[in-house]
This record gives sequence, structure tokens and C-alpha cells, in this order.
Amino acid sequence: MDGVGVMDEAAEFRAPDFTADLDVEGAIARCLPEATAKGMFLSACVELGRRAAPTRAEEIFTGVSARRWAPFLDYSLRDEMRLLVNSTRLRWPSEPVRERLRRMGWTAYPTFSESMAGRVILGMVSKDIASKFGLISKAFALSVSHLRISPRRIDDRHWQMDYEQTYCFLDSYHVGIIEGFVRAHGLVPDVKVRMKTEDSGTFDVRW
Repeated sequence: MDGVGVMDEAAEFRAPDFTADLDVEGAIARCLPEATAKGMFLSACVELGRRAAPTRAEEIFTGVSARRWAPFLDYSLRDEMRLLVNSTRLRWPSEPVRERLRRMGWTAYPTFSESMAGRVILGMVSKDIASKFGLISKAFALSVSHLRISPRRIDDRHWQMDYEQTYCFLDSYHVGIIEGFVRAHGLVPDVKVRMKTEDSGTFDVRW
């Protein structure tokens, strides 16, 4: 979201606009060069693009510095951002870029929960969604560098989450991540956002 100023704490949350223009190159340029993500998420991007368009798989790697990633090692977050854009373009070519990134976000929780680290962390709590919400900041800390998330419970089916240094498409891809998390528990998510900058803000999450 271009031109976002200082957040007004009294401002209302709004539904994300997944049809709005997105400055992909500007978002990647804002991302710290040293920021990283776990290899399993980069590999998931490639797999989605390859399944969607096997004969065009080379396009997935445009602008990316590597082609193979170990699941639990750290790799360039900028590379993940490019892989997200490139692969979702092949998978959902008729959708706006923000909507494509949102849909890719739906796959992030299953990717993490099926990993060894995800099974260990999520196995520490009961299977209900409220118990797992409290572990979100830990899960993200293991998955992405620099990103800081502070979740807080408002009510039984209502949480808010403060995001800082969220370079990887906060109001599209990360909205999809939370939607996917809620949907994985058989619930219907309602996620609204209040942006502070392009890379920080607060989500209001209900189900």
C-alpha cells in the first residue's frame, strides 16, 4: 500500500483490497538484503508453479539467485518474494497480484504444520485454534527473520496481531496465511487490517 503514513490508533480496520495495484519491485527493494526465510517455503513456491505450468517452469526462477533449498536452512527473503510472484502468476494468471499472493498464503500453514518443526511446536498444545494462536509468534520466528508478531486475545473468537518488519507482502500474502490458518481448523475467517506502513500494521481476526 503506497503512501501509508503513521497509523491512527483510532482508525477503523478495513477489509483488504486484493484488487489494488501492488508495487512488487518497491516491496522487494524495501526488504532488508539480509532478511531470510526457511527453504521449505521457497520450495513450496516452485512446486506450485511447476504443477500449474510444467512447460513454463523456467519462468519461476526469474530474478532468483538459487534453485535448490534445504527445508530448514535460511535463504533470501527477497528470493522468496520473487518466487511468490512468479509462481502464482502461472497458477492464477487471471487474478490480480494481491489476490494471487493471498491464495499462496493459504498454503503456508499446511507447509509449516507438516514440517518437523511444525509438528513439534503444534504438538505442544491442544488442537483447538485458540491454543495455537498463542504460538504464532514462535512459529514465525522460526520461519522468517526480522519479522515481529505480537498476537493478543480479544475474545473467544477474536484476536488482534501487530506486525513489524513484515517485508513479504503484509496486506496480501500474510492475510492469506492467517486465513489459511483459520480455515485449516474448519472455521470461516474474517480478517481486517489497519496499516501503519507498507510493512507494518495490525490484523483484526475473527471466526
